[in-house]
Amino acid sequence: MENPYILVAGEKLSSVNQIVPLMNALINSGTGRPILIVCDSIDDVVNTTLVLNVLRGAVRCCVV
Repeated sequence: MENPYILVAGEKLSSVNQIVPLMNALINSGTGRPILIVCDSIDDVVNTTLVLNVLRGAVRCCVV
């Protein structure tokens, strides 16, 4: 991962609504920069949403 955007969340990502604005901004930016998400915990639905966007090629991301 080169030059990623970094999101540090101090709480569990439990709702897709928490990441939708971020995902839309990344997709619409056209920069192609990946995102590194650091969080305490992530819900399965949120993780699935991120995986589907990666598989579609809409965004590159890594969750830690």
